[in-house]
Amino acid sequence: MSARTRPTEEGAFADPAPGSAWLTHRESTPPSVFAALNPVTKAPMEKQWVYVQGRKSGTAGDADTAGDHSYVGKWMIMGVDVDVIDAWFVECAKAVEAGEFVAAKAPAGWGDEGDTGVLICYTRDFRNRGDAERAGRALKRRFGVGMTLRYKTDSATYAGMYASAEGAKAGKGAKAGKTCCYEMKSGSLRMDVDEATYSRCLELAEKRKDLPEEVITIDD
Repeated sequence: MSARTRPTEEGAFADPAPGSAWLTHRESTPPSVFAALNPVTKAPMEKQWVYVQGRKSGTAGDADTAGDHSYVGKWMIMGVDVDVIDAWFVECAKAVEAGEFVAAKAPAGWGDEGDTGVLICYTRDFRNRGDAERAGRALKRRFGVGMTLRYKTDSATYAGMYASAEGAKAGKGAKAGKTCCYEMKSGSLRMDVDEATYSRCLELAEKRKDLPEEVITIDD
């Protein structure tokens, strides 16, 4: 029996949920068990993301979800080394189990030696600044206060708001501004708010169905 189908100590099976666009788990499988038995660096690249979510969260970031997710956002841990990303994603999955986040994901099959990647942890509603700050602090308790965290809304992602360097690769023009409305700087547990970016993201979220198709590239 393979690692991805062997029964766990909880009696669940750590096999992927069938029919999912991303590599994700069945509801009966604890997120941390699935993450441990499906290392992100060994996941099929065609799945794009390894994804875990809390039970009956009703929200799953910018994946398929039940209900309105216009106001979902995510803390991003940038620059994670390939030699630790598997273990760090298991820790993110434990944070989901603990109710600190509604979901988390990491890039599937990513990582050659020397590469760095991103871990993404979702909160339900970016308008709830207290909850967003609580979640950011929870990440720093797990990974250390020395890291810098940035928070991006799904409305910004759906609108195609990326850093200008990414836009340049896509042949798009850049606009001045930021993509992330919240930030926790290295050494701090305080969440800084960029009010102009927040207002833009809120506007995009509230007219979710009318988001422009063009990519907006702005400096992060």
